[in-house]
Amino acid sequence: MEFPLAPTFPPTKASTLWLAGAALGLSLLLSPRAAPAAYLVVPLYDAAGATDRLFSIELATGAVDELVPRRGGLVLDARRLQQNLFVDIGRRPDNPAQPGEFLLEGLRDRGGRTRALLLIETSTGYAAYLLKPGQGGRLGEVRTIGGRPASPLAAEGGRFALLVRRDATRRGDLAYVVRGDTGDCLLFSELERVEQDPGVRPCTLAEPPGIGGGVAAVETASGTTIAHLGVGEGDGRLVVLEPVAERDDRLASFRTGVVLAEVFPRPAERTPRGAPRFALAAVRGGEGGTTAVLAVDAWSGRLALLRSLEVRSRLAASLLPQDFRPLLGAAAEGRGLAAVPRVSGLGRTVGVWLLAGPRLGAALVTDPDSPADLDLARVELRP
Repeated sequence: MEFPLAPTFPPTKASTLWLAGAALGLSLLLSPRAAPAAYLVVPLYDAAGATDRLFSIELATGAVDELVPRRGGLVLDARRLQQNLFVDIGRRPDNPAQPGEFLLEGLRDRGGRTRALLLIETSTGYAAYLLKPGQGGRLGEVRTIGGRPASPLAAEGGRFALLVRRDATRRGDLAYVVRGDTGDCLLFSELERVEQDPGVRPCTLAEPPGIGGGVAAVETASGTTIAHLGVGEGDGRLVVLEPVAERDDRLASFRTGVVLAEVFPRPAERTPRGAPRFALAAVRGGEGGTTAVLAVDAWSGRLALLRSLEVRSRLAASLLPQDFRPLLGAAAEGRGLAAVPRVSGLGRTVGVWLLAGPRLGAALVTDPDSPADLDLARVELRP
């Protein structure tokens, strides 16, 4: 999940002002010509399947921050790690990555614990496992997968998504690297054997899904992935991607009737354009399966609950009344957001964090599966 900062604005006569944020490990450029920065966020789950901590990667430099939840998720203890992801994979720290250039998803065991991470660099086709995630004060130990296996899809500025498909019956995960604007697809298999390179082969997608990176997995109570819900470019039409029966190397995509730009209020004309507007977070119910998906609109500050996931033709969206913008503060205005589920040890999603940046602003949506009980709270980001 990534959350770019504000887009470039037309030049003015105002002088450029640098504010050095050494204590935060950041530099914030207040300039009409400033390039947008971006972050990539990945959660780690413990042996009970509960959200243990979050990691944020700054795509401008490769710097990594660890965010550890406290007090029921209302506090996130943040610290900058010694590890630099760019250095570890052989990329120069002064070579900033663009939004969508890195894809990062967790691989989980049958109990739900994150056992490794899968990383794809879409501009080069580089791929790696990150082993022992969260141990020793590191995001993980990089194990490069030989031969740049994603190079057949590699492109600058392409719209990509990484879809991890869990199978609770055989413990074997599959992953699909999908280019949303062309429909090109690669299948990574044998991901349970992270000590060796995975199998990689082309997969078939009937038509380009048009998704722009925001996806949420739909899972059964046993933890098997049955589909992914993606956000289309532009108007935010929701797209369902699911495997064709008994064919791991074939994916089908279906455009639903739900268009998020029509679900949410029309933003004011002054709303910044450029940062991704929508984010999705899967919501697991008391039995452990995905019962809903929370849709987040960074522009209007509103939320919507997506239900009837089991029948794509009946997918429905309910706009919720809460506005989360006052909780994030002025520093988060005009930025894209990451939506990260807070999962309990019983497998239920008890909250969703909304993050504008590792130290810029955060809020917690509690009881996201129950509109009557759903509430919003400010999250303290504590260095």
